[in-house]
Amino acid sequence: MANTFRFDSEFQDSILAHFVADPERFLCYGEVLKPSYFEGAQATVVAYGLLDYLRQYGKPPAWPVLRQLALDKNKKLSLCDDREALDYVSHLQDLDTGDGDYIVTRVIDFARERATLEAVRQSLDLLKEGKTPPDGFVSLFQEASQVGQNLSDMGLLFHADYQKVIDMVVRTDYGTPTGYRQWDKIWKRGWGPGWLIVILAPPKRYKTALALNLALNIISPMIEGDVLYYPCEITQELAFVRGLTNITQKSTDYLYENPAKFSEAVGEAMKVSCAGNLIVKGYPAGSVTLTTIRNHARLAVKHFKIKKLKAIIIDYADTVLPSGSFDAEYLRQAAVYTEARGIGAEFRCPIIMPDRTTREATDKRVPDMKAFQGAFAKGGIVDAAIGLCMTEDEYAENILRSFIFINRHGSAFHHFRGRVDPETMYIDIGEEIPYEPDEDTPFTKPKRRKKGMPPELDE
Repeated sequence: MANTFRFDSEFQDSILAHFVADPERFLCYGEVLKPSYFEGAQATVVAYGLLDYLRQYGKPPAWPVLRQLALDKNKKLSLCDDREALDYVSHLQDLDTGDGDYIVTRVIDFARERATLEAVRQSLDLLKEGKTPPDGFVSLFQEASQVGQNLSDMGLLFHADYQKVIDMVVRTDYGTPTGYRQWDKIWKRGWGPGWLIVILAPPKRYKTALALNLALNIISPMIEGDVLYYPCEITQELAFVRGLTNITQKSTDYLYENPAKFSEAVGEAMKVSCAGNLIVKGYPAGSVTLTTIRNHARLAVKHFKIKKLKAIIIDYADTVLPSGSFDAEYLRQAAVYTEARGIGAEFRCPIIMPDRTTREATDKRVPDMKAFQGAFAKGGIVDAAIGLCMTEDEYAENILRSFIFINRHGSAFHHFRGRVDPETMYIDIGEEIPYEPDEDTPFTKPKRRKKGMPPELDE
C-alpha cells in the first residue's frame, strides 16, 4: 500500500496552507506530518522545505521565507521548474484556512494508519524469523496507537504529582465498572480510559447479548454512566428491543401479543434501570468506517449533552471498516483494532468490541491467542479479551461460560460458568470454575492462582 496521501490535490494543498497559518494546531500532536506523505512535485518540494525549517528553528517560516525554501529545496531535488514552485507557494497563501480541526483529524488518522501497517509488517517479519521484539509484540502496536496523541499536556512530574495521580486512579469513577461483581473483582476500578475490550466468540454465541448487558449495567443506577452503542450486525431497532426485553424480563412474544402491557412494563422498568443515557445508532454491516463512527460519537456527545461517557460499544469488529483500503485482509483486521483503540483514547473511555473466532477455534473449550479472526496480531493490541464458550450440550441448556484469556492489567485465565436467557437476552456471569485448557493450547496454568470467587449463580 502506498505511503502517500489518498486525498486529492486540493486537499493536500489545504493541509500545507493550514500548517503554515496555524502550526500550533498540528504541533501539539507531534511530528504527525511527514514530507513523504505528499504527492506531486511542487507539494513535495514545499513540504520538505517547510518541515525542515520547522525542525531547525521550531517555528514555521513566513511566506517570503517559504518561497526561498522552496527554491533551495528544488535545487537539491530537481523535481519541478523554479517558477512552478514559486507559483505553488502563492497558491497556498491564497487558500482559506478555516477548517483546521477537520484537517488535523484527517492527517492524524492517516498517520496512525501508516504506523499500524508498519507494526503489522514488522510483526510478520519477526514471526517468520522466529523472533520476538525485546518488549514483545504489544509494544509495536502501542507505539502505533499513540501516533497523533495530543502533546499539549506536558506530562506528570514524578516527585511532585504523585498525590494527584493517586487521587485520580482511586476515584470510583476513574474507570468503567462492568456491573458484574465477579469481573469487577478482577479490575478494581473497572476498565480504564482508552482500553480496548474484545468479546470473542463463534457466531450465534451471544456476543451481542453480552454487549447489551454491559451497556445496561453501565447506565444503571449502580454506575450511572452514558454509553454509545453501535450495532452493525443487527438493526438499531432490534438492538433496542433486546434491551427492552432485558430490563423488563418479558419476551418478544409477550411484546407482540401484549404491546400495551409491554409498554407499561418498560415504563416501570426504566424508573429503576436507567440512570444514564444509552444512544443506539445502527449501521448496515460492512458499510461503515470507524471514522464515521468517530465523527458520529463527536456529534452525539454534543447533541445529547453527554457528560459521563463510560463506554463506546462497536458491535462487531468484522462488520466495520478501518479508514482506508488495504491490500491484505490481515492488515485490515489489525487496523480495525488499532483505530478502535484510538477512538477510546480520544473519548477517554473503554471501547467494547465483540468479534468472532476463527473456524478452528469454534470447537475449543476455551479460546487462546490463535482464536482471533483474520490477524494473530490482534492479540497484541487488546487490553482484555473475553471468550464466550459453549459446547453443544451447554448451548442446549443455556449455559454460557466466559474466559478471560488476555488481561494486560492484571491476572488472566479466569473462567466462569453462568447462564443466558435467550428469551430476554439476560446474562448471569455465574461462578468461577477451574481453568482446564485444551490439549493443543499454547498456554499453561499460572503457577499461583487466587482462590476461586464464591458461587453467585443462584443468587
